Amino acid sequence: MSAGVVKGARGAPDGGAGLTRVRAKLSACLDQGNYYEAHQMYRTLHFRLLSKKSYNELLDLLYSGAIEFLKRGQQQSGVDIGILYVDVLSTSKSPVDVKTVEKISDIFMLINASVVERETFLSNSIRWSMGETSIGDPLLHKNIALALWKEKNYPSAQQHFFHSNDGLSFAAMLVEMHKNQGSESDIDIYIASAVLQVLCRKKQQLARDTFLYYVGLHPTILNETGPPFMTELLNFIWFLLQAVETKKANVFNELLVTYDESINQDPSYSIFLRRIGKIWFDIMPQKTGMHNGILGNLFQFLSNMEADDNLYEEEPVVPAAQNRMLAEDVE
Repeated sequence: MSAGVVKGARGAPDGGAGLTRVRAKLSACLDQGNYYEAHQMYRTLHFRLLSKKSYNELLDLLYSGAIEFLKRGQQQSGVDIGILYVDVLSTSKSPVDVKTVEKISDIFMLINASVVERETFLSNSIRWSMGETSIGDPLLHKNIALALWKEKNYPSAQQHFFHSNDGLSFAAMLVEMHKNQGSESDIDIYIASAVLQVLCRKKQQLARDTFLYYVGLHPTILNETGPPFMTELLNFIWFLLQAVETKKANVFNELLVTYDESINQDPSYSIFLRRIGKIWFDIMPQKTGMHNGILGNLFQFLSNMEADDNLYEEEPVVPAAQNRMLAEDVE
């Protein structure tokens, strides 16, 4: 069979007719359930087309192959071909565009969460999409977040929403997350934690959109007009967003005094706010005795974000006391 594969591959790179014949052979293998044989054909064609730098034909072939395998329940073969697809995107220096991002998203959504290699596919995809940024394409992060949200994998979905531009979906997920996991007393903590960490990532519009949609969508809040909100912490976040927009450091400092009690309900808030003060108001954080232990590690992490914002790997971002664990394994 190997000789037949090589022969088919020789006709494939430079002509539509050759590629059509190869597709017909692959389709026949798949229809007959000869998945191992089909998988080997794809890998051999990958080698042949890659050596000829026939990138367009190869990318088209690998994408369709990954989709076909995954739709037929052949998870290992599908993710393997998907990883090859992303590798070729990187090798060929293919531009990051909507069409390609959607294709990557299509593949990801068909890979079962239990497949270990899914993380390799995801990490490689984000790395390809980085371009001039260090965090990856916002649309790709959005699509991945939506897929993870559908799986109810809230912590991982949050991580990708942080790097998207979709405040509406992020807020809707936070509302659902609170309804499923929270209590009446922490209705403000979910959105406050999210907004503070988004601002630490220098994404002002995402922070604003997420907050406004959250307070407008949450059935217990339903406030689209602004203060007064039902809790002081919600009021603080609203005023903080106004201060960030106007870049008024004196307003920021006054807010820290006025809402000191709300801020101090979680020690991590103060550290996030130090970072926010530096980013948005040019206020250099003062040295304190909090540079040891978990909070010290958290402060060090926030200080290092500016130098290394490569945060697409798993990062638990959850409300209240669990924020204290953010310092561990977040970069």
